[in-house]
Amino acid sequence: MCIDVAARRVEDLYEDFDKTAPYHRKDLDADLADYLGDCVREIGGVDFLIRFTLERPLSEDLVRRIRSSVKGFFLYRCELEQALSAKCSEPHWACLWPVFCSSRSLSGCREV
Repeated sequence: MCIDVAARRVEDLYEDFDKTAPYHRKDLDADLADYLGDCVREIGGVDFLIRFTLERPLSEDLVRRIRSSVKGFFLYRCELEQALSAKCSEPHWACLWPVFCSSRSLSGCREV
């Protein structure tokens, strides 16, 4: 399964709060993160790839940085959720593990 994401520029994939931070240290755009979460919940337990389509071709280095930042973003969110769930004494919506904590692939299709 492939989740398609189209954007004009790489910068459109990330939050604007810190324009000087390198991509691997930026949060994904909130709408993009929500979209990816919705897609993964919809497809269920199927392995998937995320394909980013941008207007301009990217260097191999930038493709690697985007892949790493997307994966790192969701791994970090999983760590936060795990820490929160360890502190919760009873079930609560905020204590649920996000769908990205599974072992599914977060590498992109070659179109990145």
